[in-house]
Amino acid sequence: MDQPVDPIDIERVLQRLLNAIGRGAHKDADLAYRTLYDIGEPAIPRLQATLYRDDYAELNRLVMARLTGVLTLTHDIDCVKSRETAEEIRRRGCDPVYDARLATILAYAPEHFLQYEVKGIEVHESDSLKPDNRLQFVTKWLGGLPPEDLKEIRKIYLIPRGQEDYRGTYTPYLNVIALVWDEPFGRNNPFSALNALSIERTFYHEVGHHVHRHTYGQDPVQEEEAEAYAIARMRAAHPRFRAVARWLWSVRPRLGFMKWLGSRLRQRRPI
Repeated sequence: MDQPVDPIDIERVLQRLLNAIGRGAHKDADLAYRTLYDIGEPAIPRLQATLYRDDYAELNRLVMARLTGVLTLTHDIDCVKSRETAEEIRRRGCDPVYDARLATILAYAPEHFLQYEVKGIEVHESDSLKPDNRLQFVTKWLGGLPPEDLKEIRKIYLIPRGQEDYRGTYTPYLNVIALVWDEPFGRNNPFSALNALSIERTFYHEVGHHVHRHTYGQDPVQEEEAEAYAIARMRAAHPRFRAVARWLWSVRPRLGFMKWLGSRLRQRRPI
């Protein structure tokens, strides 16, 4: 920030963040998180002091929540300072479960992501993804959306599938989208085009959450609104999308047989 920040203001917002984490109040935590993120570097000493207060020798749910939220915030502001903080926590001694959480947070470091900007939005592409033309896809998808729909989206993360059971997420108030980029097929496989359509639709779904300024939770109304937005954008981007969707629905009863046939073919061995 351009103007000096009163330490009392930093402390006040930090206490709001810690209280919200303790209560599990996601909205309040994100609002305080965003305020501290905007304050930036001046907040780091207080964030570090907060982390150093906790005892990491024994597992504790609240301590884990504080570690995750406060170190992630430190990492978002300055990844170098977050690594220094994590090393100090390790030096003091911590349970292996906490150590694993530290490693997970630090994995989202700039050196592990290819970073570029599209339509004024930061795109962070994981370097563990196979080389592909994701930049071309993202540029096309963002270019086809109304500028007002993209307003205030801060970052888009393109990540590989891990243990998550989701294909995409939208973080309210922070306005960040994470998009899982599955790669089950080779680039020349005809099914790769269908896979790209699936990722595109997921992307529009998450943008739909942003457009409607949805909050946390699997609320049916919110999901319907996001899905309606995704369908409308897919129809605009692919005029024949409705015909393709109807065809896929018509062959649905035969998909079980095709899955069985594929499994039988995979079981064959060369003589």
